[in-house]
This record gives sequence, C-alpha cells and structure tokens, in this order.
Amino acid sequence: MTVDDRTDGAGGAPLIALPEPARTGAVSMEETLTRRRSLRAFAPDPMSLQDVGQLAWAAQGITDASTGYRTAPSAGGTLPIEVDLLLHGAPGLEDGVYRYHPAEHALRLRRSGDLREAVTASTMNQGFVRDAPVVVVVAFREAELAAALQLAEGERPVYLMPVGRAG
Repeated sequence: MTVDDRTDGAGGAPLIALPEPARTGAVSMEETLTRRRSLRAFAPDPMSLQDVGQLAWAAQGITDASTGYRTAPSAGGTLPIEVDLLLHGAPGLEDGVYRYHPAEHALRLRRSGDLREAVTASTMNQGFVRDAPVVVVVAFREAELAAALQLAEGERPVYLMPVGRAG
C-alpha cells in the first residue's frame, strides 16, 4: 500500500499532472443550478482523467496564479480546504485515494487499493458511494474548528457555508 500523508506536496508518490481544466462553458450558472440533481445510481463507466481534473479544479482549483485565488473560499489561501478523491477505474491511474494539489493542478496517490467497501461501510452502507467512480472527500482542520466553536464532546463540524452580500 502506498501512503502519502503529507499535504504540502512533498514526499511519497510522484505528482500526476491533470489535463488543463476548462474555464468557460456553454451553460450559465443559473441553468447549471436549475439542472442540478442528486443521484443515487451511477453508470459503471469510469470517469476520464479530463473529468477527474475538471472536478478537482472545480472543488479547489487555482483561478488566479498571481493571487492564489481558488474556485472555493480558502481564507486568502491561509486555510485552504484539502480535497481527496477516491478513484476507481480511472484510466491510467490505480484505484486508491489521491490528494489534489491545486498549485500544480495534479494528484498524488495517498493510499492505493480499492477502498470503496471500507468507505461505504463508514456511510452506513449507502451503496451509491461504493458504485460511484469518484468520491470527493472534502476536509478541513476539524479539531481546530470544533475547538474554536466550543463544540461538545462527540460533535464534529462537517461543512461550513458562509453567507452574506457581496461587499
């Protein structure tokens, strides 16, 4: 089993460059939101490396190299969210967990092997998690956030959604 627990882009497996993401599209944001639906059934086809790269970029990619701005908030780059991808059947990649490295628009293998059953078990056996060719895992400094929010023992933050009007 290959392991790379470091998040700073050093050590372990080599970086795997992803195809350049599309930065424009033919569908408006409003139409995208109107069409958005949650799915519980997935085609057995694997996702292409282009699609995996586009998904990773959409989750946490760099939109402006000079400022480090990202597709998702990261407190000015000081507290970026880490994105891992559980991949199965992606062409040219072994099954496993990959960390997305936004600055390089690349993946690094963290754990090799088919981990879908273990991950599915952690979701109370929701089979659609096992059946998806890609599972996006979004993480942040959970312990630090729980302490900052003074959460009770056993409570864990799972998602932050800042809301307000543009300044």
